[in-house]
Parts: sequence; C-alpha cells; structure tokens
Amino acid sequence: MKLHANVAFGDEISPQFNPLCMIPYLCAENTTHISEEDLIPYPNTDFPLNLWNDTEDFYVGDYNTSYAVTANLTNLTNLQARNRNVSRYYPIIIVEMIASCLCLIFSIVVYSILPEFRNVHGKNLISMSSCMLTTFLLLILDLIIRKHIPFQVCFTLAMIIHVTFLATFFWTNVMAFDIFRSLTNMKAKAEVANTSKKYLKYSVYAWTATILTALPAAIFELTDLVSLKYRPKFGVKRCWLSGTPAFIYYFNLPVGIILFCNLVLFLLIIRKLRIIKKMTAILNVKQHQERFHLYLKLFLVMGITWTTEFLPWVTGVYWLYAIAGMLTALHGCFLFFIFVCKKRILKAFFQKIWQSKKSSTSTPSTSSQQTLSSDQNRKQSLDQLSESKF
Repeated sequence: MKLHANVAFGDEISPQFNPLCMIPYLCAENTTHISEEDLIPYPNTDFPLNLWNDTEDFYVGDYNTSYAVTANLTNLTNLQARNRNVSRYYPIIIVEMIASCLCLIFSIVVYSILPEFRNVHGKNLISMSSCMLTTFLLLILDLIIRKHIPFQVCFTLAMIIHVTFLATFFWTNVMAFDIFRSLTNMKAKAEVANTSKKYLKYSVYAWTATILTALPAAIFELTDLVSLKYRPKFGVKRCWLSGTPAFIYYFNLPVGIILFCNLVLFLLIIRKLRIIKKMTAILNVKQHQERFHLYLKLFLVMGITWTTEFLPWVTGVYWLYAIAGMLTALHGCFLFFIFVCKKRILKAFFQKIWQSKKSSTSTPSTSSQQTLSSDQNRKQSLDQLSESKF
C-alpha cells in the first residue's frame, strides 16, 4: 500500500523515531530515506489524500506548495480507521462548543448586569469568559470552513485562536493571585476603592504575558530560526497549531507552567485560610473562602482536561484525542455551572430583568401624564391671561 504524506527533504521515516507509533507511517517495517526524487509537488489546497493525521510532524515551509512522498506502508487501513474514529466525533464537539458559547454569553450578561459582580472578581471572570468565547467561536469556524478558505485567512484565525486560548489560562492565573492578594491584605474598603486600578494592572499583566508567550511562535513560524519540525505550523492542517511538537512546545508547555503556578498559589491560599481561621474579627473571610472554592473547582476542571491531552501521546490510544477534545469543548458549560448556575444568582438576575422591564413599561405612561398635566397648566395660564385682558 502507498500513502502520500507531507515531509521535508532528507527526513527519515523510521520506526525508532516514535516508540509509541503515534504517527502510523513511522511504524513501517523498513526505514525509508526521503530523497528529492521521491517528492512530488502538490498545491496546498489539493492535497492528494485526506490522511494527514493530527500527529503529523513534517511539512515543507513553502506555503504555496506542499511536497508529497510515496512510501510503502503496512498499516494504511489502520490509519484510515483511526482518522474515521476521531473525525466522527467532530459534530459532537461542534455541538458542545456551541453550548459552551451560549453558556459563556449568558455568564457574561449576568456578571455585567448584576451590581454585586461589578468588582475585580466579576471583571476578571468576564475577561476570561470573553477570551474563551472568542476561542470557541473561531474553533467552530475552523471546523466548518477550514477546507474552503485561503491559507492567509486560516493563518490569521490560527494566530487569534492561539492568543485568546493562552489568554484564557493567564486570566485564571490572575484570578488565583487576586484571591491570594485579598487574603494577604484583608483591606476590604481599600479594595473597593481601587477596583478599577487593580483590574487595569491585572489586564496589563494578563495580556503582556499572553503576547510574550505567543510571540516566539509567530517569530519561529515566519523565520528560519528553528527547523520545520519544531515550528508551530499555523494554518497548515487546521486553523491553529499543527503537529505534536507544536502543541507540546507552544501550548501544552506554557499552559502547564501556568497551571503549576496556580497550584502553588492554591497551596499558599489554603495555608493562609488555616491561619485566618485561628484569628478573630476578620472581615470577608467567608466571602474569600467561598470564592476560593469556586476557583478551585474551575482550575481542577481545566487542569484535568489539560492532562487528558497527554493521554493519547503517552498511551498511543489515538481515539483519546476525541475524548480530550470533547472535554475541552465543555469548558464554557463548566464555567457556567460553577459560577452562574446558582439559585441566588439566577433569582437576582431575573428580578433585575423584571424590574428593568417594569420600569420601561411604566416610563411612557409617566411621561404622558407629565405631558398632559403640562398641557393643562398651559391652558389654564392662557385662560387666565385672556380673562385679565377683558
């Protein structure tokens, strides 16, 4: 059997390259050295076979032309079965991301309307939800139209997705630090007074850290500083990162560092809460403790989902990519159930909506009454003026 796969000149197809045989054609019995004679140019939009799986490591740096090598394989049927097993979950993932988007939109609306959430905590959650919402909307767009858009558009979408996805995790770091700082200072009045200033500082940190983390990926993609294998390959196979090394170095590694920092902050928060419980006359301890429990649930969900991304890589079970994708697609729903789906919050939200509707309906009648009374007063004054003339 034969398979066309994107590779570069001089690459070796060897079973020793990947001991877990995650890339099926690397598990061939005989090592094949690729020469220039084996390579056949194809346009990127007309690649001969749709068998370039999610763990492919090679492509040619020319965005206008791809090169395909014909290699003898023993497991083409295996590869086709694996691709079908993962791709059949795409409709489920799209539906989950749409549900997450709806949950995120509702969460943003709730936290924007209710006065009790117009603080640093509420603004941080709105920022994180907005980043996650943007990421999911663009990922849905990628799954639907990736085969029908030019490379430049896909590349742009890939860069935006990468930045907003990283920003989502940096905002979780901000939220963890905010609880730790609040417990450390315990100055409730000063915190309320400096809400805008504190949120501005958090925003500068979150977006600066995100840009500095995403910038190397853009530089390596647009230059020859690193080999093709270790480039992020934005927009090559999908409108995001492409290939196992790209996901490990440019997404999983920085996200892992962020989650580790969050874990350290959580341990410090737990230690601080134990110390505070022994003290008396401390305000807002219960409020901070409740918020910590909410954040802990969110970070556990995001951390567990992040670890599932490594399961296919460690075990070699390819369909686990679909499980990891489905869990990631539900992040917006998890956030909604943790922070918004509570009887007290929903009751306050619908009461606020009802009051606003009631006030809007009563406003026209009030204004009409005022207009009528003013007309009557004007008529009376004219009558009095006419009587005075006579």
